[in-house]
Amino acid sequence: MVKRYFLSNKDIKELSNAVGELGGPVFRNAKKVEVYELNEATTVYLIDDKPLVAKLTVKVDSSQREYVIPLLTYFYLNPSYMPSYPHRDR
Repeated sequence: MVKRYFLSNKDIKELSNAVGELGGPVFRNAKKVEVYELNEATTVYLIDDKPLVAKLTVKVDSSQREYVIPLLTYFYLNPSYMPSYPHRDR
């Protein structure tokens, strides 16, 4: 079952800090941040109704790690943060 709820301003600030440099532009002017807990390992954050960030919990051996990552939607809306990959001109 999916859980849905909105984050408080304090929680938004903590999430912004977790994302680091990428968090500033996303959260600075956010009017609302909605959380979708899809399962125990996957949470998607909708910032102003756009899925921009996800938190993934990954089990490695006997420990768990959490990763907060930007989604492709984030890079579409913030192209200046798109990683530069080498490419070949045709």
